[in-house]
Amino acid sequence: MIALTFNSAGYQIEISRASISSIDKGQYEASKTLGMNIFSSMIYIILPQAIKRMLPATANEASHLIKASSILSVIALLELHKAAINLQGNSFKFIELLALQAMIYLPLVLCTSYIANILQKRNQSKSIKIDLIK
Repeated sequence: MIALTFNSAGYQIEISRASISSIDKGQYEASKTLGMNIFSSMIYIILPQAIKRMLPATANEASHLIKASSILSVIALLELHKAAINLQGNSFKFIELLALQAMIYLPLVLCTSYIANILQKRNQSKSIKIDLIK
């Protein structure tokens, strides 16, 4: 789990860095003209825009993390895939156990994708409301 945490943390940091640096420099300049310090401009102007850009990649990384957890079986930790392999060796029911494993992983990944879609739609509707107010 520590290996997956470090691996995923590297991707998450890069996603965050890329989304923050993709914000137009004019946003930083506008916040300075409004008299905001760096901390305030990050909290109120830059991060809300960056979060909208990082949601799809973060959701993708969360799904990947769920699917990549079967890598733990290589490290020999007890995990779903490792448990299925052990059961296959004892019962010789390969297809049934792989299907059961897929039936467990599929809802996890689908739920993660569903939550990500809800968050993306929610952020899009907020940005539409803000644009309509202006």
